Amino acid sequence: MSMEMVDSSEGIVLCAPIEEVKYRHASNVNVSNFVSVKLSCEHNYEIMKAQMLCLMERQQMRGIIDTEFDMPEVKSVKIIRKYDSLAKGCIFGSVCEDIRRDILTYDTTQDVWEIVATMYGPHQGPFTFKVNQQFKGARE
Repeated sequence: MSMEMVDSSEGIVLCAPIEEVKYRHASNVNVSNFVSVKLSCEHNYEIMKAQMLCLMERQQMRGIIDTEFDMPEVKSVKIIRKYDSLAKGCIFGSVCEDIRRDILTYDTTQDVWEIVATMYGPHQGPFTFKVNQQFKGARE
């Protein structure tokens, strides 16, 4: 296992696996530096999406939401789960409080990303989504 020297906040030098160091680097991102427009309705979905894709790509996490891209290069399931939680937290930070309440119960980043796209992406909207869900429930 490759190790790298890391400076802790207390000024003590520690050794940590490179996977952990890369995750720590990614987790220090300030979402508001990348996402200046929070999703609040279908009219600003494309702006939020573009900002989030830049953030995810910059932090090498775009593969978590888009299979066309590579996942972070990690072997540890624990670190993969941390990346998923980090990416999901970034999405939560990029939407307004009302939308956040609607998406908090989804398990994975992929689930959250897809439901946001379904609800607010092109030709959708919260009203259309809710009517479709009600109609689907009535047929079952």
